Amino acid sequence: MKAVTTTALLTLLLSNVGFAQWKLRSEITGHWKVAGILSAERSLSKEQQTLMQEFMDVFIQSEYYFHEDGAFDIIFHKELPEIMFDLKSLNKTLWKYDAEIGLIEIGTPDDGYSMMRIFVRDEDGKLYFLIHDTPLIMEMQKVN
Repeated sequence: MKAVTTTALLTLLLSNVGFAQWKLRSEITGHWKVAGILSAERSLSKEQQTLMQEFMDVFIQSEYYFHEDGAFDIIFHKELPEIMFDLKSLNKTLWKYDAEIGLIEIGTPDDGYSMMRIFVRDEDGKLYFLIHDTPLIMEMQKVN
């Protein structure tokens, strides 16, 4: 039953681009914590499944700080595997938000804010972050 519910939610989140409610920048600003993680990918090899589980373990309960001045910080509560060391470079970067398409872009002006892109979806009162180019969908909880 959980697989059916997860599949239905993923379909809604990924296909309902024209109808999802976007948040305003002021609503994104603040401290967020990952409350839960869904994976949209079902047909992974055993090696890919292991890697996906490592990603999920690292991101669960990670904390995101979208500062009013445009600064961005992220805290991981688990040691990053070597393959994910690049994620450390997300700290002390900047963020901007395109409310028209619900997209957070993280990086610097020099890299075109291309270090991480997160689509924001508000479905049934729950906020989800969809990390671009990954099958990770994170249910978020605002801390303040």
